[in-house]
Amino acid sequence: QGQVLLLAQLGDLVDGKAAAGVKDADSSEKALEAVTKVLAGCECKDVVNVVGNHELYNFSRERLGQLLDVSRGEKDGRTWFSFLPLEGYKLRIVVLDSYDNSTIESCKAEGTRRAVAYLREHNPNDVTSFGVDWSAGLDGLERRFMPYNGMMGEEQLAWLERSLEEAAGAGERVLVLGHVPLCPGVNRSDENIATSCI
Repeated sequence: QGQVLLLAQLGDLVDGKAAAGVKDADSSEKALEAVTKVLAGCECKDVVNVVGNHELYNFSRERLGQLLDVSRGEKDGRTWFSFLPLEGYKLRIVVLDSYDNSTIESCKAEGTRRAVAYLREHNPNDVTSFGVDWSAGLDGLERRFMPYNGMMGEEQLAWLERSLEEAAGAGERVLVLGHVPLCPGVNRSDENIATSCI
């Protein structure tokens, strides 16, 4: 009823199967249209969309930007950014692109090559083929090295560090949004794991 100030959509707005193996397909557009039509009924001040792996299965980054404004007006089209959602409040929203470097579709071509090389270093399985048990022989946190995951590149990490330092200097609280956890273990109840990540 108009009391929601910010809607944060954290990715996977549509199912990866909507694409039927083809990016920017009519089926993907229809699936996205059905979901966004429902979300449009939410009376809120602001909406932010985060890139998830299923968005990248369905759409090229260019088309995704047109449909969901995942760069939120950044002049360079960058899909990580920050903003103050409430005037007069020291709350900064930091949005990250967990798929900056990924095997699905990176922000830049070299990011895809980097992601494949990185996965091959950390996962002994064939990470470039479907139908393979990508988790065979991997335990614990090693199971994060999967082709459906991604990673932030050095440029984004440096930007994040600067943004957090600036927010701290301005006395702002920060809410970080991304499709995958920024720090493994923080969603567990083990306080030692959470503390070691901070």
